[in-house]
Amino acid sequence: MLRRITIVTSVLVLFLLSGKAQDPHFSQLHNTPLWVNPALAGQTDGDMRLIANYRNQWSTVTVPYQTAAGSFDTKIPKYFKNCSYFGAGVFVLNDQAGDAAFRTSTAQLSLAYHQSLSAKKPTFLSLGFMVGAGQMAFDQNELYFDNQFDGGGFNTGLASGENFSRTSLMYLDISAGLTVTSSLGEFSGFYLGVGMYHLNQPNVSFLGDDSETLYMRTNLHAGGTIGLGEEGTIRVLPEFIMSFQGPSQEVLVGAMVQYAMSDLSLYLGGMYRNKDAFIPMFRMDIKTVSLTFSYDVNTSELTRASAANGGMEISLKFTPKVFGARSECDEVKCPYY
Repeated sequence: MLRRITIVTSVLVLFLLSGKAQDPHFSQLHNTPLWVNPALAGQTDGDMRLIANYRNQWSTVTVPYQTAAGSFDTKIPKYFKNCSYFGAGVFVLNDQAGDAAFRTSTAQLSLAYHQSLSAKKPTFLSLGFMVGAGQMAFDQNELYFDNQFDGGGFNTGLASGENFSRTSLMYLDISAGLTVTSSLGEFSGFYLGVGMYHLNQPNVSFLGDDSETLYMRTNLHAGGTIGLGEEGTIRVLPEFIMSFQGPSQEVLVGAMVQYAMSDLSLYLGGMYRNKDAFIPMFRMDIKTVSLTFSYDVNTSELTRASAANGGMEISLKFTPKVFGARSECDEVKCPYY
């Protein structure tokens, strides 16, 4: 019976065979900018931004859900009127979950244009697009079905009775986003935006029909930096996202406090995912290198099984200045993301 419950509640049955596939999520919003909004491509204080992410979730409940991602985005070194500019980037992700090794992979290219709205202060309206390919796959040999139960256990030698026309599929993926960002002084600023993923709602059915689509995901997000004191040594970085995908929705809200020194910054704070987890977070910046560690402490109905253990997440970010100062536009401070 326990084995049967495991099968019925497996990721494959819930998310693939029922057509309710959901995107992997991260807790460190500031370290997954292109997964939050394609319009964030190129919005960085450095000339470019390189990020690596790893997340391991639910290791105490079942086979761990493991997600690895990486992104690279850059300002295109040519400015237009009032420091308007283009940004471009690439995002890759691989997620593996459950006994059936259900795998989701994607590779995306992004392009964004950041239009200056003011000659007096850095305020930008940004529009971005992301296009790429996605893949979903699973290992059918790792699944058990009703027809394989022989009264005493599951016999993999019996036919499953399932009519999978394929165990791997690929699809075109199109996304877009819009943001407004503004600096409110040397140490303060804000951003807000909307990111929309899977606009084309691709077919992800393994059963040979076109009835199962990947739900469009909409992110509403906002955040900023609040500098305290004349020197801005202490700063508060609040952030918020509300995400909708099919019948599911997620709210993630929190903040970090930064203590900034000349070449070193330390951050401490946390996030809260509605009805799911509290997420303490620590970050350290050394010049242009940033390391962030967070851990999801589960607060949902799974607490009894998980013992409050949710998921570990770690990110490494590099934001170098490589182009050199070419104009006064290179001195424009972006709102912190």
